[in-house]
Amino acid sequence: MTALQSREQHRVKRQIRALLQTYGAAHLDLACHAAFPFAVTSELLYCLRENFVPEAPWIAVADLLLSSLFDSVGEDLYELAPEVRAFLLEHLARDNRFGEARLAALADFSAAYVNAKLPENPRATREIGQEFDWLALACVRPGEAAQQMAARLQAAMAEERDEDRQRWVELIEGQEDMLTRLGLEPAWLWPENSEPASEPKIVTNADADWPPLRWLEFEVATLRQQDAWPPLQTQELTVATLTIEEFLEPFECEVVTLQRRSRRQFWQYRESLSQEVYLEMVSIPAGKFLMGASPNDTAGSRNERPQREVTVEPFFMAKYPVTQQQWRVVASLESIKQDLNPNPSHFKGDNRPVEGISWYDAMEFCARLSRITGQEYRLPSEAEWEYACRAGTVTPFFFGRSITAQLANYDARTTFGWGPKGEYREETTSVDRFFANAFGLWDMHGNVWEWCLDPWHENYQDAPSDSSAWVVYGNESRRILRGGSWGYDPKGCRSASRENDSPTRKDRDIGFRVVCVDL
Repeated sequence: MTALQSREQHRVKRQIRALLQTYGAAHLDLACHAAFPFAVTSELLYCLRENFVPEAPWIAVADLLLSSLFDSVGEDLYELAPEVRAFLLEHLARDNRFGEARLAALADFSAAYVNAKLPENPRATREIGQEFDWLALACVRPGEAAQQMAARLQAAMAEERDEDRQRWVELIEGQEDMLTRLGLEPAWLWPENSEPASEPKIVTNADADWPPLRWLEFEVATLRQQDAWPPLQTQELTVATLTIEEFLEPFECEVVTLQRRSRRQFWQYRESLSQEVYLEMVSIPAGKFLMGASPNDTAGSRNERPQREVTVEPFFMAKYPVTQQQWRVVASLESIKQDLNPNPSHFKGDNRPVEGISWYDAMEFCARLSRITGQEYRLPSEAEWEYACRAGTVTPFFFGRSITAQLANYDARTTFGWGPKGEYREETTSVDRFFANAFGLWDMHGNVWEWCLDPWHENYQDAPSDSSAWVVYGNESRRILRGGSWGYDPKGCRSASRENDSPTRKDRDIGFRVVCVDL
């Protein structure tokens, strides 16, 4: 991939993620379906919504057509850029909710739509239907689509069906940019002794009226080595490459409260740390919430008050606390401010959270990850952490008013509310052992305390109303810890609970997770 293509993909990913975080998953689903036709009108987009994405609000049609994804190319006629269209079609093909069956349905729908618009021309309808069928195949099996098209062109040539050949050539040339991005090189399609109709004619000297050649005079300068150059030295180094996978992908998981269980879909991207190790980053939507303990919360402390409304911009948060496997990969990268112990944890296990991590260690991890990816990874602000933990709830825990040892890893020898006593595990557990909250995040209560970016403040008096880290007038010698741990009582695991410690402190119940804001 060239640098230009890499920048292009990065730009497209930013556009798609901005759309998702601004409007939500239903808008993105509708955009994926809108990528199938060669162009759309507002009427066609309304029909696509009605037939395929009824969960999208009707205003989604206007939102999409007025977004940066679509270009107006005529009166009520809109197109997607080839690179955007290819990304959306790839996403539609890979999404297990849609896939090949949905692409085939879109081909049938598109042909029927054309037939309704051109009832007096059944031949045109049939031909356009064949084009849509082939496009659906190209989205899921480009190699097979290439073979099919090459066979069609060969047959049209052999049978001297110039009109059919011209029609297929025009389809390929008109969709060339998009097909290339789907992995189907149009050069594969031309049969032997065939070429696209618009192939430029090669002009020889005998055909052309070239202007007379002219003599040009110029000076040649050389650099002469005066002294011997020092001998070249060989240096060995290790290059680590981290790449962002194809933009956001859906995932489903079970969300549990004290009253019920349900399956929900969320969105994430995967940062590749090595060939087998990924950092899964979940999309957290923008919103507002009440941060801290309410005045009538008897479990709340003074440092959790006064409660205030906070406005949060969209961001991405790690699905789990950083694991020991993830830690080792990044710890092996070149240091920026300090060295990192690749195996600091007391309780060993690749999928357990890394612990024994100071605040400075976590900051070094983020700095290395940011440098190698080109994205800004950091610790969450305290406001971001609590917003992500609550996930729209106002109860002490995201799963309700109490807590049990079946829902989190904490010292269950003590109780909270009407919750029962339970197992005290006395160690960390795998980060995916329990259940996700309503934002698709695991282990927000218990297992390990998690460092936040902010310095310590004794309470929320004069705290900012946005979700930025509160850095002014804070105690820099103490940093925020959130979430409770395997060795802590349930009160300390509440969404609003706050603790602090020295940024140099390393303990077997302290870990962290990361966020990313600007992709």
